[in-house]
Amino acid sequence: MISSSCTSKLQPLDIAINKNFKSKVKDRYNNWMISNIHAFTLAGKIKRPFYLTVTIWVKELWDEVDENLIQRSFESCGILTNIDSSEDDCIFDHDSLLNRDNNRAPNRSAKFR
Repeated sequence: MISSSCTSKLQPLDIAINKNFKSKVKDRYNNWMISNIHAFTLAGKIKRPFYLTVTIWVKELWDEVDENLIQRSFESCGILTNIDSSEDDCIFDHDSLLNRDNNRAPNRSAKFR
């Protein structure tokens, strides 16, 4: 278990990805709810969306996530920065995480594949 006070240091995806991703999934669900594409129970209640439908939403939304943002989230937590201190300004700078240019360390992620 990770203490909530350590999120900014140990959970880079919580910093940059998860909240926005969950919000987009919720938007997809809400749009589905207001559409007329539903199956109903015998009692007349709307059935939950099919697993395949939700899987498609997740796949499409995950494909929209910027790989550079994932890398920058690790940099922001100090997990993936250069050891020569040239990127120390990135560490714990969560406010500018989403505003940084996408050109930082372009080849670094290739070595982790």
